[in-house]
Parts: sequence; structure tokens; C-alpha cells
Amino acid sequence: MASIKRAVQSAFLDAGLTLEKEALNAFVTFVEDNNGGEDLVYQLLDACTKACASSTKLTAAQAQTVIGSLCGSGEKTDPVQVISAFDTPKLRYDPIRKVFYQIQGRPTLHGSSEEKVQMYLDRMYLLLQRLKRNRNFSRPAFAGIKADSRDFVELTELKALLGCVGQVKFVMGCISQLTDGRYFLEDMSDSLPIDLSDAQTTSGFFTENCIVVAEGVLQHSGVFKVRALGFPPVELRSESRLAAKNLDFFGGSTPSEDEQLAAAAALAEDEADRIVVLSDLWLDKPATLDRLRVVLEGFEGLERVPSMFVLLGNFQSFSCNAASTDYAALKDNFGALAGTLASFPRIRAESRLVFVPGLGDAGPGAILPRPPLPESLIGALREQLPTALFTSNPCRIRHFNQACPNNPLLSLLCHSTTTNLSTEIVVFRDNLQNRMRKLCLLAPNDEGTGAEASSDAAFEHLCATLLQQSHLCPVPLEAQPVYWSYDHALSLYPLPDALILADPAPCASFAFPPLPPDQRGAACVCLNPGSFANGTFAAYCPATREVELCDVPEEED
Repeated sequence: MASIKRAVQSAFLDAGLTLEKEALNAFVTFVEDNNGGEDLVYQLLDACTKACASSTKLTAAQAQTVIGSLCGSGEKTDPVQVISAFDTPKLRYDPIRKVFYQIQGRPTLHGSSEEKVQMYLDRMYLLLQRLKRNRNFSRPAFAGIKADSRDFVELTELKALLGCVGQVKFVMGCISQLTDGRYFLEDMSDSLPIDLSDAQTTSGFFTENCIVVAEGVLQHSGVFKVRALGFPPVELRSESRLAAKNLDFFGGSTPSEDEQLAAAAALAEDEADRIVVLSDLWLDKPATLDRLRVVLEGFEGLERVPSMFVLLGNFQSFSCNAASTDYAALKDNFGALAGTLASFPRIRAESRLVFVPGLGDAGPGAILPRPPLPESLIGALREQLPTALFTSNPCRIRHFNQACPNNPLLSLLCHSTTTNLSTEIVVFRDNLQNRMRKLCLLAPNDEGTGAEASSDAAFEHLCATLLQQSHLCPVPLEAQPVYWSYDHALSLYPLPDALILADPAPCASFAFPPLPPDQRGAACVCLNPGSFANGTFAAYCPATREVELCDVPEEED
């Protein structure tokens, strides 16, 4: 009893929460009665941070509510959840206590200047704590003072470079342009001008605002001449979850364990279940609806229709603005789309239709995260498709299907909250490849020679950049504005199971990081469906983690 009490108190204190005596006793009794351990304690903590987000001290009544939810009382959780960027939990790393904790309350759109500074600090601390756990950057526990530096890389703060002229050092910082035409490396301690003229790079797009690890030498002029430049190595999802004590960064409601297993077993019965993704659904072009009918007819005839269709903008071939857009015609176009979708009864009844706006769609400017499509335009869709979901850009999808489809019996024996029974998918629509290539400070490494090779290599560079930066859009705010208080909604930490980057570039798929065959299930599957205006789309199978890149053949005259 005493050890359980200490574990509960410690876990809640680390998360910035305190418990009344009655609440503590209720949690201790619940853990003891269910023969639970540390996993059940963190499940209680996770449920408390969601159910009591505005409280820092939990009462006995709140404790009973949380226990009741874990015991299965209340409504069952949807096995397929779509999470808006504006509902994403906001967690922050405390570099003093070395723990993550959840920010209570809801952020505001119009953040203060302090929140802009905090946004950059959050990005830096997130990657720094991840990097320090990497074996290549960690001093062995029993290395002693005379440890061989070849066994690990020791990072040096920028302010500590003073007096180290001519010595090879490794530093971590954010690339910034503090003065016109001159780039600096910044960390929490100082900033230094850098010379990238002879720098060798790893894969990725190195742009201003990216956080990098650099090897180089401080010159007498005070310039840090970079020899090698790379991104902080990515960390596997399981390691990140363990370091964060299973706190939920993703969002959405968490079903009970029995509900998760039941939902996962049901969804895993058919390994052919797909999530179909179509981007650039230009409703002002008749050919687009013709292609859409061909696609829907094909899926309507299957024995099992896909469980979800994700339809991404832009929903017109031009960018919306108040001066030139005919909103009446745009509303009629959405009405025509509603009629097309409603004419397929099986898809309408059995599939979930999710609409994600593009940055060129009608809305409050091209700022991230982007709110859902305006209600004034989608009345016909809501009327004819009452179960359709209109969400933000980016958004997240939690799909409870990972009940070990290759061994269902083994999955039913998994009763640990550390076992992830869901696929976590991040969806983002932007012109990222073109944007980041224009902002590159250095030519991407090994980009290929042919047109097709170059396109595939560009997508691989993009995925490597975003996943190692743990951010969907690590470019300067001048190139892509972001709501400072909602920057966490663009986070890619921990590593998602799948990342859908809808981009007008040719369709492609890629798994990162590259892992041995027996560990490939831990990699993130990245896919770009291409532009449906050009006839391409993609389908992702959550159970098998396979990607199908498809195209609609043009009809002959």
C-alpha cells in the first residue's frame, strides 16, 4: 500500500497536479484492487489531465469520476477518432525537473509576445531532451573523466565556445538570420555567426528556423565554420512514450482497455480496410467530379468499403480572396459534391467522410493551424451527409486497429497501457516540397538525376526534415505564419505511425527512419497522395501499414 501511494503521489507531482487526501486514498485503493502497477498509475494520470484540465488540485469527487470512466461507465469511445488541431493537448518539457507536464486551459488565438518566445523554447527543449537520450550523444554512465570521446559526441553550449578557437566542437542550435544576408546559430545561451560554405550535410532541407547539430571550428574572427551539418536524430515512438511516462501528446478520448481490444479486434478482422486520401478536389473543374465518380464506383463495389475517405483542399483551382471569389458559385460546387457523394449509399452509410481545408480555401487567411471549412459553404454537405466531419488543417486520426492482426490471440493477452493498440495518423495539406526547396540554404544531398528520381528524393528529404525536427512546418514565420499558442498542434512528437503530407508534387511513399526488416513496424509511414486534379490519390491500410498509390485513367473520347 505504501509503495503504491508513493508511486501515485510522485506521478501526479511530476505532472504538476496535487491530490486531496480522499482523492489520493481513492486512487491508491483503485490501483490495489485491480492489482495494477505503474502502468495503471499513469493511466489514471492521463485520464485526470483530460477530465480535469482546468484543475491543479483534484478533489475526491473528481477522483471518483475518473475512476468511473476507467471502469467503463459512460459512453463508449469511437474506435476511429478525428482530432482537430485546436483540440490537441499542449504539453511542455520542464528542463529543470526533466519531465513533461500538460498546460491547463485552452490557448488563445491572439498570443502575447511571451508566447512567441516560448514557442521557440518549446521546440528547442523538445529536441534537446530527445537528443540527450541518444546513445551517440550520451556520456556512458561509468565512463569517468578520461572517457574516449570517440564513444560519444559531447555537445557544447555556444557561450562555452569562448576560448576554444581552433578546436573541433559539436553544437546544437537554431539557424537564424539576425542581420540581412548573414546567418547565425542560436541556443538558449548565445548566438554565433556561422559559415556554411564548406559544410557537408545529411539528408534533408536545411532552412532558416531549423534546429541543427553542427560540427565545426570557431575561428579567430568569431565565426563558427561548419564542417558537417545534420538534424537531431529521430527517436522511435516507444522510446519517446517511455520517456514521457505515457502522457498523451496526440489527443482524443482514450477508451478503456476492453474497448480498445474489442475495437481493434473488430477492425483487424479485415486487413483490407483502407483510408482513402484525395487532395486538390477542384470542384470548379467538371473533370474532377467525373474522376471522383469513377473512384467511388470502384470502392462501392468492394465487399468491404473503406472505413474512411479523407477529402483535402484546395476545393477550387484558385486561391480564395474576398475581392474575386464568387462564393455563391463555390457554395453550389459543394452542393454538387454532396449530391455525388450521396449517390453512393454504401459509402454514405459505412464510410466516414472527413473534409480538410487547404491554405487556399475560404477562411481566415493562410495561417496555421487552419480552421474547418466555413459553415456558410457546406450546408448541402451537412444536410445530405449528416455523419461527415469537417476538421482543421492539420488534423489527426486515431484508428484502433492494432490488435496484432497476424496473431489475434497474442493481442488479447496484451493488458498493458504501454501497448499501443491504435494507429496514430497526422494529416497535413500544404505545398511543403516547393516551399522548403525555395528556402533551402544548402543544396539537398543526393537528390537524384532523373525527373522521377528527383521527385522521390525530394519527398524523402522532406519527410526526413519534418520527422527529425518533430514539426510539420519548421520554416520562418515570414514564410508561413503560425498561431504562436497553437504551435504544439504542428508537433510530430512522439513519432506518428503514419504521416500524410498532401502536396501537389507527384505521389510518393517513404518509411522513416530506415530500419532493419524486423523493426520496420516502428518506422513512420509517410505518403503523398499527389493532386487529384491530375488524377492521382492514395490509400493507406492501417492494419498492414501498406500504401497504395493510385491514379484514375483518363476517359477516351
